[in-house]
Amino acid sequence: SPRDLDGLTYGGFGSAWENALIGTIIRHDGGEGKFETVTLGTSAYEALANGAVDFTLEVYTWEGIKAELDGKAQRAFRYADFGVPDQHTNFIGSSRAYLEKNKDTATAFIAATRRGYAFAVEHPQEAADILIAANSDVLTDRPLIEASLKALVDGHYLQSPIGAIGRIDPAKMEAIGDYLFKT
Repeated sequence: SPRDLDGLTYGGFGSAWENALIGTIIRHDGGEGKFETVTLGTSAYEALANGAVDFTLEVYTWEGIKAELDGKAQRAFRYADFGVPDQHTNFIGSSRAYLEKNKDTATAFIAATRRGYAFAVEHPQEAADILIAANSDVLTDRPLIEASLKALVDGHYLQSPIGAIGRIDPAKMEAIGDYLFKT
């Protein structure tokens, strides 16, 4: 459980919210929320694999799926189960200045993204094929791509349970914003 992370070494990415988030999770589970942090960026995953750190944060739909496919034992926790407000995990943002200067480009980009998400939900195998074909030099692990896309679809990361694509829940945004401000 998260309280077992007390006193261990966290391989982190250098953002200010990480320690607050992890401390909240540990304390919510009855621990003190005290741990050592080593900033490693994306090397945190390699450090975890070779035992140089005890834990890290992962994106379930990629690193978590990869670990499952590789048969690696690991424990994962949903932040919302341990005192951190539920949040949107897919977010595309921009500055007001860019949007004012490039309204047509931004509008077209968002429309294309929404169409792509809808296509991936309706045709996940074909979407995986297109993604791999367009990025064949880096996306070489077909089972990972397919399983990751399945997790994105099944977990409602691309489309909400009621069918909405590209909608932000203002209450979720306010809750996570308040949490980050307070911590």
